Amino acid sequence: MKALPHLCVFVIILTSCDEQTPPGPEVPQLPWVEVSPDLCVARGLSTSSWNLQESLAVLDQLGVSSLRGDYYWHRIEPTQGEFDFSSYDPVVDELLGLGIEPLALLGYGNPWASDNPNADHFYPPEDPADFAAYAATTAEHFAGRIHRYEIWNEQNAGYRFWKPELSGDPVAYGALFAEAADAIHAVDPAAQVAIGGTFFHDQFIMGGLEFLSLMGTDAWESADALAFHPYTFYPPSVPPEYDGDSDVSQGKGEVPLVEMISNLRSVATDAGRADIPILVTEFGWPSWGEVDMTEQADWAERAVLLGLSQGVSTWCGYTIFNREPGGAEDRFGMADPNGVLTPYGERMRDLAERLDGVEAAAMLELPDSQYGVALRGPGTQERRIVWGSGSLSLDDGTTVSLGSTPSGW
Repeated sequence: MKALPHLCVFVIILTSCDEQTPPGPEVPQLPWVEVSPDLCVARGLSTSSWNLQESLAVLDQLGVSSLRGDYYWHRIEPTQGEFDFSSYDPVVDELLGLGIEPLALLGYGNPWASDNPNADHFYPPEDPADFAAYAATTAEHFAGRIHRYEIWNEQNAGYRFWKPELSGDPVAYGALFAEAADAIHAVDPAAQVAIGGTFFHDQFIMGGLEFLSLMGTDAWESADALAFHPYTFYPPSVPPEYDGDSDVSQGKGEVPLVEMISNLRSVATDAGRADIPILVTEFGWPSWGEVDMTEQADWAERAVLLGLSQGVSTWCGYTIFNREPGGAEDRFGMADPNGVLTPYGERMRDLAERLDGVEAAAMLELPDSQYGVALRGPGTQERRIVWGSGSLSLDDGTTVSLGSTPSGW
């Protein structure tokens, strides 16, 4: 017990003799989050697609890592118990040959599975077990080739995708999802099964947050990921940072992207799934109306960067081709009808190259109307990408003028 006082004295002497260095200014730590950027295109392809080879050629130009596409139930199982994958097998093999991972959207309904005499394939089945059987057979067939699944699409837009209800049916969807996810996991335990991408805003329909909160615990417990679509009031016409007019009659969505993601995490936390991965399985803007092609490209790039800073890795841009005559729904494309990349397509191609090897991202704390994201690759390699209005003084003493196109690459 006598050694302890001597040790204490020794430490005191060392401390008193050591030259004191005044503390420097505290350097704030960036809120780094791990990411694995997955640039993706949202577009269903099968051998019945009229421009399949042209689509594959554009995907090859884009250099994206994934394609999120629908695998229609009514085509795969036109008669109950009889399955036909001939429309999809060659496409899956083509995608894998290009180094593109298929992300399979399983949907929608099937006329033979509905009691409604006027049912088309957007009516859900009377018995979720019928859908689960299709999901399990599909996952078993594609085991080793497809590893990620999404169940349904914008199910809160019931008037289009979950008929006949205007806002779909969150309880019925939750039951269908849980049964389908469990069936997929039974045949492919390593598969990732995502809750289908809801349309975020309540635009005459139930918003995504409310829909998800009413879905039921079974769906949340069975889910491996949560997908959503961060469109603003349709057709989208404001940038991802927009936080202004909440009057939906003016066609403006009022929740900025970063807040959308935060709100989704809150709903997931309330459901006991705080750490569930979030995927953006469809996003984009049409070059239509007040939105020109440069803004379309700028806003898409900024959305991806902002989302990465919030830990969202997968970004599926909609869609491959612009179409004629050119209404809003026809102007989301990354390529013109001849396969030439639009500015949006060029930006997604550049992003796919620039984000290769990125392992972490962080939001920069900047003055109002200025935005920035830090990206970090292997080791300590770091880049800071900035945009907005005015000028910004960097840590090295230089000043950069900001604009709508992110700079710093």
